[in-house]
Amino acid sequence: MLNALLAASEADILAITDCVDCQDVFNCTLCNHCVYMVKCNSCRDCQDCVRCEDCTSCFNCTDCHDCFMCDDLRGQSYCIKGIQFTKDAYFHLLKLL
Repeated sequence: MLNALLAASEADILAITDCVDCQDVFNCTLCNHCVYMVKCNSCRDCQDCVRCEDCTSCFNCTDCHDCFMCDDLRGQSYCIKGIQFTKDAYFHLLKLL
């Protein structure tokens, strides 16, 4: 995480678009209630994530998308609490939660 923050350019730091209630986010778009995020899109209630998209309640994830309540994942998708599902099963389970 620190390396990603150090590599962020001034343009990255200023490229925050439509983020709400976030702190220390860099080059992020459409994030809500996030802290220490770099180059993330459409994440909610996440912390210490890099290059993640459509993740919710995740911590210390990198290069992930469509993850829910996950920690310490790298390059994963369609995971709930660290368990990977098919795309269809993932969205079905999210509706039930």
